[in-house]
Amino acid sequence: MKRVTLYIGYCPGSGKRYFGKSSRYHTDEELQKNYWGSGHKWIKHYHEWGDPIMSVYWTGPESEVEKVALDFSYKNKIVTSQDWLNQIVETGSNTDTTGNVSYKSKTTGVYGMCSQTVFDNTPDYVGVNAGKTFSRTPSYLKKCIHCKKTGGAANMEKYHFDNCLLLTNKGFSEFIQCPNCNVRLKGKSANHRRALTVHIMSCYSDFNNTEYRNKCNEFKRRTK
Repeated sequence: MKRVTLYIGYCPGSGKRYFGKSSRYHTDEELQKNYWGSGHKWIKHYHEWGDPIMSVYWTGPESEVEKVALDFSYKNKIVTSQDWLNQIVETGSNTDTTGNVSYKSKTTGVYGMCSQTVFDNTPDYVGVNAGKTFSRTPSYLKKCIHCKKTGGAANMEKYHFDNCLLLTNKGFSEFIQCPNCNVRLKGKSANHRRALTVHIMSCYSDFNNTEYRNKCNEFKRRTK
């Protein structure tokens, strides 16, 4: 099985540290001679402050490195602490995150990514949306007072209310006045005639009233 080493780089000039992994060098001497880490912020830092001191933190099989690396990362807060120059959480694996899952640590509140196996076996990790509720509440919907259609707030404001096709003359040449509320309506196609009929019906509370039926029938004749 492939062997992996987790190391700590220490810059004596500034006191800053860096946590990383190597799959090629496994002793303090090898690291000090050949590899000082690959983090962009860390490289820029030791070029400015001088050579770092490299030491092995852990070495072992690749199958165990992720758990060790994540535990160390969150225990020492290597991303948020001013003492560390890591810009992302060290997972001990390759940077390819295909198949990994995003999570949030319940104790530290830090977000990160890990394999599904580590996520399932770490009680401290929860999904990034844990505790959140996502629902389309009625506040996102609006109903046009003219044609009675319901839809998303943005589109309804754009195409209905004051801009409703029942009130404007965009693309229509025929106008009909509601016999009850005197609103000037428009309509030409069969769909709009049906919409106008619905408007007339909504203007009357007593649908069994003979006067209403006569007016409704007259309205239908005029819109054929």
